[in-house]
Amino acid sequence: MAGIVTAVLPDGFYVQPVGSRIPAVFVESVTKPVAGSRIIAITGSIGERNGTKCVVATDVQEEAGWGDLVSPVGTSASKAGTTWHLLSKVWGAVTDAADGNIVLDDVLTVPCDDTLYPLGSILSVIGVEDGGVFYPRDVADIAILYLGNGFARSTTRPLARRSATVIERPMTNDRISWVLDQQDGTEVELHDESVTSSSAQGFNIRESCAVGCETLRVLGCWDIDRWETVDVFGQVTTLSDGSRAIIPSGVLVYTDARGEAVHYPLPPFKDSLGYTMMDWSWKLPLTRWD
Repeated sequence: MAGIVTAVLPDGFYVQPVGSRIPAVFVESVTKPVAGSRIIAITGSIGERNGTKCVVATDVQEEAGWGDLVSPVGTSASKAGTTWHLLSKVWGAVTDAADGNIVLDDVLTVPCDDTLYPLGSILSVIGVEDGGVFYPRDVADIAILYLGNGFARSTTRPLARRSATVIERPMTNDRISWVLDQQDGTEVELHDESVTSSSAQGFNIRESCAVGCETLRVLGCWDIDRWETVDVFGQVTTLSDGSRAIIPSGVLVYTDARGEAVHYPLPPFKDSLGYTMMDWSWKLPLTRWD
């Protein structure tokens, strides 16, 4: 069999075929190739591991330096178990850390140096899920998107929760629903907006804190992709078909610590009233092409 080594586990490694979404195959082996190596040949027999067929290898031939041939699929930490052992890029908040492991979103264990990632940090990790444990492809594939303060907020919430005291707060102007009611020419600022689609004429945004809410068009040809998170500044206008849009004076895209745009949905940083719950540390101005 041939493919790329996507993760190395204590008892073997995963091999994923190149250029496909075929689930990776686990190879039980005492030989531990380097993640990113290309497997040229494996000698062995068919076995079983955790109820799934695997390869029990007696000899492994590898060639290093081919890791870029396999691209990860993106998902949240809570859904990592649905990736069928494909190389994945997951994100989540650190809710526990001890004994050489961290836990993302209360559900996914990641073996790593737990002292490097404070509670409350938001991470992205590239690797492979196996039985509720997410094995990073390499330590360099653990990226800190937001550095926490050492306090964890559990992401597991009860079905119903009421506070003893309800504090009434007015809605802010940092909401698409507010912008849609404004007159043409009104200066607006929108933060923590999720891109739903893009074209040469502009891109659509919606609130990251809600699904199925109103969308708003941002005019212009921008270097942007779906699922990126942005801040938008500009003036409200009405298009010829009656729909509302923003003539932007500037757009900031949310990036990771290395300055690379985050190409998957991030957890919301403001609530449904428009109040910021947490600031994002890294943003860069977007390039407009037209």
